[in-house]
Amino acid sequence: MKLPLVSVLMPCYNHEQYIVKAIKSVINCNYENIELIIIDDGSSDKSFEIAKGLLENTKKFFLPPQILKQDNVGVVRTLNRLIGLSHGEYITLLASDDMLTPNGIKDRVLYLEHNCDCDAVVGRALLINEKDKLISLDAGKRLYWADTILLKSKYIKDELILRWSIVGPCLLVRKEIYEKIGLYNENYFIEDRDFYLRILYINKLHYIDRPVAKYRIHQFNESRNKTTSRDVKMQCAMIDVRHSEKFRGVLKLFLKSRLIDLLFLRTKFIFFYWFYKIARYSVTSLYLLILKISV
Repeated sequence: MKLPLVSVLMPCYNHEQYIVKAIKSVINCNYENIELIIIDDGSSDKSFEIAKGLLENTKKFFLPPQILKQDNVGVVRTLNRLIGLSHGEYITLLASDDMLTPNGIKDRVLYLEHNCDCDAVVGRALLINEKDKLISLDAGKRLYWADTILLKSKYIKDELILRWSIVGPCLLVRKEIYEKIGLYNENYFIEDRDFYLRILYINKLHYIDRPVAKYRIHQFNESRNKTTSRDVKMQCAMIDVRHSEKFRGVLKLFLKSRLIDLLFLRTKFIFFYWFYKIARYSVTSLYLLILKISV
């Protein structure tokens, strides 16, 4: 059985140290029907030249790999451009400092091929550092206390909304999902939170407990380097409030409660913000524990 075309979309910005490993992880994966598209978003280093030189001698892919260079417009606009250029039935995003595991694409595609009730699947990511040293077998659990039992259950929506416990390179989707819920919102730099909430609302996301990617942490991670901690917290809260009316019960209450986060973050009362956040975390953790016991 010939498996469908998968578009691996790679936004790149100043990752000359890592991009060869990212590309080679795609070349070495156990899946033949791949289209690789890279857009260099105005890097000031040699990322573009390094990637272009590597791809010139690569004959691995079903379609010739594409690498484009543009003025810096940010990751969200770059992702939307990449999606527009893609031809695959499935799409996965891979930052130029992360990597795929050998079976990362195949495992997710086979899952979606046999589960027509979902349009997107996330897997587990290994956590590595700047020297490729393995830090953890589960990046979500190490960084965000992810609960695999809940992720694999019917309570995946509760786990991901109440305890945002997912990392970047884990997602693979049917391309048609973008027709159903739209592209990434270019008004946000935390684009994945907004996108996942839209997928969760239509109940089209599943989880597989298999290592599908390697998520790299290093001192130059873009999401940590270009924005302040308060900016990130405020935008996440704004996104949650915006989507609150789509959900019901505890999830709606949680998302609406982020209005209080915004109130504290926009003032000088940061102490009260942390006190409130700890109190809410305690309540949501208890709720998730009750759900886990019921699984």
